[in-house]
Amino acid sequence: MPTLEELLRASLQETEEDVNEASNALHTSAVEIAKAAEAVTKSQATVRLKVMAGDETETRYNLDVTRNGAPQGRTVACFGVPKKGFPITQYANWTEDRVTAQFSSKEELAAFFQQLASNPDSPLVGYLSFLLRHPNAGA
Repeated sequence: MPTLEELLRASLQETEEDVNEASNALHTSAVEIAKAAEAVTKSQATVRLKVMAGDETETRYNLDVTRNGAPQGRTVACFGVPKKGFPITQYANWTEDRVTAQFSSKEELAAFFQQLASNPDSPLVGYLSFLLRHPNAGA
């Protein structure tokens, strides 16, 4: 019969593996979109995934776009990675619980990031377009 310590270790390991898989998928997509934004803006803008809040149930992240040299930027998406990993939740913003989408796999999450980059009406495309048209705005 396993000891309580062995049971706890196994549970913690399983939880860590699940949350790491989802977290890694989110970070990988964020890095890819950051590289793309840096390339198309000729390093005028930066995209970063920032931890905003966390507890024993979930860690919330903002995907922010900032003009390089500016003190603050704009949040274009907010995500919650639960302790069980997938599904990752997209929220209206990090301070409220209004769910706008859920991603049950890294493929679904990658598809969302592709849409974020390809849709002219997405908040990412809109804000990058604004920054390129107005080089002194937000500086």
